[in-house]
Amino acid sequence: MLSQWRGYGKDGGYAIIFNTNELIRDFEKERESFYYGPTADDPVVYDTDNLGEADDMKKHLNILSDYACRVYEYRLSKKEFPHTKETDIKALFACMAFLKHKGFEEEKEYRFCIMPSSKEVSGDPTRAIKKIETRNSGGTLVSYIRLFERSGNLSIKGICVGPHHEKESRRESIKTYLGSIGLDKVEVFSSEIPYIDSK
Repeated sequence: MLSQWRGYGKDGGYAIIFNTNELIRDFEKERESFYYGPTADDPVVYDTDNLGEADDMKKHLNILSDYACRVYEYRLSKKEFPHTKETDIKALFACMAFLKHKGFEEEKEYRFCIMPSSKEVSGDPTRAIKKIETRNSGGTLVSYIRLFERSGNLSIKGICVGPHHEKESRRESIKTYLGSIGLDKVEVFSSEIPYIDSK
């Protein structure tokens, strides 16, 4: 969509097309290889006015509602604070990570979310701790972790070259680069959206 190229394809840009099933499989490998806190992968929910109609989100909201009731009962009775179950944390994590304003609905986003952990809370010595790294973004340090490092080449199906007056030369350049790194079977094509130079 033209709005997506304008919003995210600076100076034309490129869209990488993945094999969804294989990417989800690689995400499972990632979870098995490292020690993490909550993890989840799901489509983003944009219709926040009707959350109860999304089955997965309805399940998460019911879990959180039940937990809130247990906390409220504790405040009234002053008995032992209710035990926080793993399902409670996962439900909260899902509601925090997979809700987005409906103005972004055309993105049709699918998210992979991981909460990194530390050696202090790790209960599984067989799995490594993911290193938290930083990068400079406009003068601000942003923390991040590298995913899929143990998966080898990700399952890229194709690359779409965005609207640009030099999109065909860009397409040839990408094909040459992919061939140099052993990905010559990846389809490379140009967006059909016409480019009009406003200069």
